Amino acid sequence: MSMRPVGEWRLLASALITWALCAWSLLTPGRGALVAAAALLIGLALLAALYRNLKRCRSLRESRTSILATVCLLPCASLVLIGSQVHINEQARADPTFFTAAHNGTETTFDAQIAGFPQTKRSEFGERSWVRIEAIGQRGKVPMLVWLSDINVSKTSLAPGLRATITARLTAQPPESAAAYTANPTAFETVSARSLLADLGGTAASLRQGIIVLAKNLDGGELLPGFAVGDTSLVPESLDDAMLQSSLSHLTAVSGGNTGLVISALIWAVARLGAGLRVRTITAFLGLGMFVAIVGPDASVQRATAMAAVLLAGSFGGNTRAALPALGFATLYLLATDPWQAVQAGFALSVVATGGILLLAPSIAKWLRRALRLPKVLALTVSVALSAQLACGPFLLLLQPGVPAVGVVANVLAAPAAPLATGLALLALLLGPLSAPVATATLWAASVPARWIAAVATVTSTLPGGRWSWPGGWPGALLFAGGEAAVSLAWLFATGKIGLPGGARAIQRAPWAQKTPAPFVIRMIVAMLVSSAAATVTVFTIAAPIANKLGVPKNWIVVACDVGQGDAILVRDLDRPEDIALIDTGKNADALRDCLDTFEVKRIALLILTHDDLDHAGAYLSVLNRVDHAIISPDIAGAQSKERQLLRGLNEAGVPFRVVRNGEQRLGDELGPDWVILSPETEPPPTSTNAASITMLFQLGPATLLALADTGQEEQARLLHQEKLRGHTVDIVKVAHHGSRNQEPALYKSIAASWGLISVGASNGYGHPTDATLSALIESGTKPLRTDLHGNIAIVQRADGSLEPWLSRVDPQPPGVALTQPQAALLTRMSVQDSRLKAWQRHQKLAKRKSRRSTSMKRDLPP
Repeated sequence: MSMRPVGEWRLLASALITWALCAWSLLTPGRGALVAAAALLIGLALLAALYRNLKRCRSLRESRTSILATVCLLPCASLVLIGSQVHINEQARADPTFFTAAHNGTETTFDAQIAGFPQTKRSEFGERSWVRIEAIGQRGKVPMLVWLSDINVSKTSLAPGLRATITARLTAQPPESAAAYTANPTAFETVSARSLLADLGGTAASLRQGIIVLAKNLDGGELLPGFAVGDTSLVPESLDDAMLQSSLSHLTAVSGGNTGLVISALIWAVARLGAGLRVRTITAFLGLGMFVAIVGPDASVQRATAMAAVLLAGSFGGNTRAALPALGFATLYLLATDPWQAVQAGFALSVVATGGILLLAPSIAKWLRRALRLPKVLALTVSVALSAQLACGPFLLLLQPGVPAVGVVANVLAAPAAPLATGLALLALLLGPLSAPVATATLWAASVPARWIAAVATVTSTLPGGRWSWPGGWPGALLFAGGEAAVSLAWLFATGKIGLPGGARAIQRAPWAQKTPAPFVIRMIVAMLVSSAAATVTVFTIAAPIANKLGVPKNWIVVACDVGQGDAILVRDLDRPEDIALIDTGKNADALRDCLDTFEVKRIALLILTHDDLDHAGAYLSVLNRVDHAIISPDIAGAQSKERQLLRGLNEAGVPFRVVRNGEQRLGDELGPDWVILSPETEPPPTSTNAASITMLFQLGPATLLALADTGQEEQARLLHQEKLRGHTVDIVKVAHHGSRNQEPALYKSIAASWGLISVGASNGYGHPTDATLSALIESGTKPLRTDLHGNIAIVQRADGSLEPWLSRVDPQPPGVALTQPQAALLTRMSVQDSRLKAWQRHQKLAKRKSRRSTSMKRDLPP
C-alpha cells in the first residue's frame, strides 16, 4: 500500500462525507432538507470567500483559503443534490392514499410500473416469489415490493418497463428500507402499453427464461443462470447455504466480476479488429447497457456496473491517479440515483471491497511474488480475494458474528473456473434464440466449471475452523478494524513510510544496499502494534471459544438454543446422556450449529419437528446427518402428504420417520428420553399448522418438561383436561408460540412450572413475548427465561436432583432489545424474587454447615 497524493483523495473524501450524511438523514427521517439547506449555506459562504481571495491573489494556488474552499465545494454540491432528492422521495413515500391503506389494513388499487425482474427463492417449504415495482402516487413514484406467490400471474411475462394495475393490502416498512411498502395482492393485471422500455424488457425476459429452461434440464446447471443473469431460482437451499458459508455467493449475483468480464471481452474483441480508443469506449458502454437491460436495472446491478468500471479504470490499483477518484465518482453516482442505498449492506460491501482491492491488492500481490515466489496470476488472485476480505471484515461482523477465514481459500480455488463459467453461460444466453442445440452444448461446457465451484463451496463450507470465532455487532467490528489499523500502522512504520514527529523513521533501503536496522523506538512501536493485534486475534479466536467450552455445564437436561425468532430445544435424560432429542430446528442453520457445537451434540437420537412452519423446521436439513430417527406432525385439513416438502428432505437423507398421534409414547426401538404425545388430535384433522403442533410431556429422570410448540389458547385449554396433566405439576415449560398473546393462563397456573423457556428473537417485530404472557407466568410462580435476553439457556440438574438455570449471556438488556415499562417492572420483580431466593439458599447452607459442625464436635467429645 503506497502513500497516495492528497489530491487523489479529494473526490473519494467528498463521497464518503456525502455517504455518511445521507445515511444519517435516512435513519432520522425529515433531515434531508436540513442537510441540503446547510450544505447550500456553507457552499455559498465558501464561494464568497473564494471570490474575495480571487481579488487579492493572482491565482488560486497563492491562497490556502482558496484551495480549502475549492476542496470543500464538491461535498457541499453533492449534499445539496442528494439531500434534496432524499426530501423529495420522502414526500412521495408519505403518499396519503398508501399511508391510510396500510394503517387501516384495507385493500387499495393503484397503477404501477415494474422496476425489475421477478425473483424466486426455493426451499424445502416451497417457493417465495416477489417483484419490485414503482407505484404511481399523488406525489410521485413510491417503491414497493410485491409478493407473487399467492396470486395467479405469469412471472415470466413480467419485465422492467411494463405497467400494471394492482389491488393489494399494504404493509408499511421502516423509513430506511429500500421499499416503502410490501404488497400482498389479490389482483394483478398487466397493461399492454407499448413502449421501447417495455419491448426491451420483454426481449430480456425471454432470454432469461430461455437459459433457465435449458439449465433446469442440465446436470449441474443450477448455478449457471446465476452466473449469467443473477437468477438463483434453481439453486437448492443446501448449495445456496454452502455458497454463503464459503463466501462464494457473490458469484451467482450480478457482481463486478460479471460486468468486468463483459467490458473486458468487448474491449479485447474490438481491439483485435483494430478499433481505436474512442470506438472501444463506445462499444464497451453499449455492451454494458445491453447487459444491464438483460439482467435488470436493480440497485445491485447498478452497483456491480459502477464498481467494475472503477476496477478497470484503476487497473486493480495499478493506475493510482484514476483509481480513487473513479471510486469517489461511482459512489456519488450511485447515491444520486438512489439515496436509499446509503443504508444498504450491499452498497457498503461493494464500495468497501472495491476500495480494499484498489488500496491493498497491489502491495499484497507484490509481497506474495517477492516473499513466496508465487506466479503473477496466482499472486493477483490471492491478493484480490484477501484485500476484499480484509476490507469487508468489519462490515460483515455487523451482519453476523464470526470471521469466514475459509472465504479466501474458496475464492482462490474458484477463481479460475468463475470467468469460464460466466463467459460460457452468457454466450449460451445469446445463442439460445439462434440455435437451441448449440446453446445447450455451450451450457453443458459451462456446467463443468460450475460443478467445480459447487464442489469447492460444499467442501470448504464444512472444513473445521472455516469460520473463526469473533464477536458480532459494533464491538466486534471496531475490534476487527482496530486490529487491522494496528497491523497497517506497524507496516507503515517498519517500511519507513511514516515516522515519529521527532524525525525517527525506518530507512528505506535499495535492494542492493546493506541492511540498516530501524531506530529502537520504531522497532518498539512496531513490536507493540503487532503484539496487540496478535493478542486480540488469539483472545477472540482461540482463548474465548475454549473458555466458553469450559464454562458450558455438562449436566444439562434441557437447552433452549438461541436461534432467533424460532424454536430449537435440546432434551436428554442424564441416565442416558448420549440419547439426545431435538425439538425443532429454527430457521437459522448457523445459530443451530453453533448451539450444537457449544453443547457438544454430535448425534441426535430423535428429531421432533412439531409442525412445518419455517421458524420451527427451516434448518432441519442442516442437522439430518446427525439424526437417527424423526417424528413429525400430522397433515392439516385439506393437505396431502405428498405435498409436504418436509417428507422429501427426510426421505432423501434416509432418515426413518413417522407421523405421531395423540397418546403415542416412545417406542422400544427409538432412542432419546421418555415422552408421551399430548396433542394434536387427528380426528378431525387440524385446520392450521399451529393447531397441528405436537405437544409433548418428557420425563427426564426426576424432572419433567412440557413442550407446547406453537399451540394457542384453544389447544391449551384442551390440555387442561388431559389425564397426564390433571392435578400434576411440571418443572419446566417451553412457553408456546414465543410468548405470544394467544395463551391459556389457566394451563400455566395449573402446571405451576418453576422455569418457563421462551425462545424468541431480539427486536422480532411481533412484540413477543407480550406483557400479558409474562404476567401470567410470574403469577403462576414460573420464572421466564428468554433467549433474546439470555442467549442459550440450559436447565442443569444438580447431584441432589434440584434444577438451576445456566445462561450464556447475563446482560439484562442486550443492544437491540427494547423492553416496555411493564416488562421492565416484571424483570424488577423477578430480580427481587431472585435475591430473596438466593438469600434463603445462603441461609440454608449456613444452617447445614452449623449442623454438621455441631455434630462433628459432639462426635469428638470424650465420653
